[in-house]
This record gives sequence, structure tokens and C-alpha cells, in this order.
Amino acid sequence: MNLFLEYWLKILDGFFFFAWVGLQHYYMKSAREVARVMGVEKAPILNHYSESIAGAVTIRSFVQQQQFMAMNIHLFDNYSRPCFAYIALVEWVMFRMEFLCNLVFSLLMVGVLLLPDGVVSPSML
Repeated sequence: MNLFLEYWLKILDGFFFFAWVGLQHYYMKSAREVARVMGVEKAPILNHYSESIAGAVTIRSFVQQQQFMAMNIHLFDNYSRPCFAYIALVEWVMFRMEFLCNLVFSLLMVGVLLLPDGVVSPSML
């Protein structure tokens, strides 16, 4: 009986291992792309800050503060889109991983409950 259980547990282990690895590869591809887009959207913000600091006197003398503030808000809006996508991506992968962990735990508990009496002694659990 124990050999039978070990056989099925190894099959389940292999299935869940490949499910986790596949989920990791899918997540990593998406995370790299979102990180690349975040880097592309961050560059204009840093450039705008350096231009604003360098030309602060000129901006104030020509009363262009509102224009630079509007541009700053626009750049941050563009940057926040990939940030929200990254947060959603992390939540997506966390939900899938928690689901797989709960599925493994549930299947193991059902398996333990369905075992006939005397197969596993209570001291071993």
C-alpha cells in the first residue's frame, strides 16, 4: 500500500513542479516586459526634473511654473500605468501560487483522510 501511495505522490509532485515552473516562466517574461516599459517611462521624468532644476530661474522669470507642473503630472500619469500593471502582475502570480499551494494541501489532506485504518500510525503524522 505504501508503494502505491508513494507512486501517486511522486506523480502529483511532478505535475505541481511543472505547473510552478511554467507559472514562473510565464510571470518572468511578463515582468521583464513591464520593467522595461517602466524604465522607458521613467527616463522622461528624470530628464524633466534635471531641466526644471537647471532652468528654475528662467521658468520663474517667464512665469511658466504651471506649464512645467502640468508636464510633470502628465509624465507621472504615463509612468503610473506600467506601475499599476506591475502591481496587478504580482497580485496575479501570488493568487495562482496560493491556489496551487492550497490545491496541493487539500489533495494531501483528502488523501490522508481516505487512507484505511492502520496504514499510517498517528505518531507519524
